[in-house]
Amino acid sequence: MTQQATNLLANGQTAEISTKGRVVVRADGAFGSGALALQAQDPADLWHPFGTPLTADGVIDFTFPDSEIIKIRTDLTGATSPDIDVWVNAEETRG
Repeated sequence: MTQQATNLLANGQTAEISTKGRVVVRADGAFGSGALALQAQDPADLWHPFGTPLTADGVIDFTFPDSEIIKIRTDLTGATSPDIDVWVNAEETRG
């Protein structure tokens, strides 16, 4: 697995990663009453949450099928003045 420490973009999301298999997201900091979700993109380019969103320091651990490459990202919604560190552990795959 490759670990990527990442910052949330202005829209509350992290950069997209193409991956397959196990993904572990760890986040800590001030969530500002928001929720951080792991999302995956479907073939119609729509984003869907997977796992339970975080509202405090914690981990999202989710395993996608190894049979296909999936684009993932995290998305923070409903937050006021958040200050969160996010780490995404996933096997980055090109394809």
